[in-house]
Amino acid sequence: MSPTELATSGISGLDAQLGGGLPRGSTVLVLGEPCNALSVFAEQFTAGGVAQGDQALFFEFDRPSKGCGDRIKALATDIGGTKGKLQVYDGYAAQFGGTNGHAPDAIRLGAKNALDDVLNEAMKASAGRYRLTIDSLSSLCQGRDERGVLDVFRHLVHNGEEAGAMQMVTLVKGLHTPQFEAALKHAATGVMEIGVERKGFGIYNYLQVTKMLNLRDPTRILLFKETDKGLWLESTKRVF
Repeated sequence: MSPTELATSGISGLDAQLGGGLPRGSTVLVLGEPCNALSVFAEQFTAGGVAQGDQALFFEFDRPSKGCGDRIKALATDIGGTKGKLQVYDGYAAQFGGTNGHAPDAIRLGAKNALDDVLNEAMKASAGRYRLTIDSLSSLCQGRDERGVLDVFRHLVHNGEEAGAMQMVTLVKGLHTPQFEAALKHAATGVMEIGVERKGFGIYNYLQVTKMLNLRDPTRILLFKETDKGLWLESTKRVF
């Protein structure tokens, strides 16, 4: 049995904690309360693919697309370069109309067909080495039947496994039924949760890894800091 090929998560500290990165073919679901960290992690994950030479597809549904590409490329430069090709897809502007905040080089998605567009672009990219990010599935779910969204998500997971791709999908906790969240976690090959622990006057941001197929002993809780260069996690494993 050949060893699992690992790829960077975009965060060096997280890669070190997981023994080298995330298994290729992974679709990682990242859940969290409404916070900056979800989108920051999504951009870092995408930047990791750009740095490694992947074709990177970044679908933005939560914020204006203007500036996304520049931030991702800057993060990729910090990681190791911009060897891969980046394409940003704007699924935000169509929700409100107009062009304010739309990046000129972003492909604009229609509000009605955005879910199908994501899957179609993934299918087209599957002939090569690619990395796909959706930020966030919560916005993409608005006005749609959860069963239909789950069906598309399962297709994405299967496509990613077959192509050896890297995929990340963010989800805002509290906006969906517990059954839908549980079904997404079950379908994903990796699950992480971002949260905040409040103790006394201290506030601690943490990243909890609860599932990662093809990775030995992935379960752990890691503290992180949000910096001007993204999320930072220490690379030293603590032994208790």
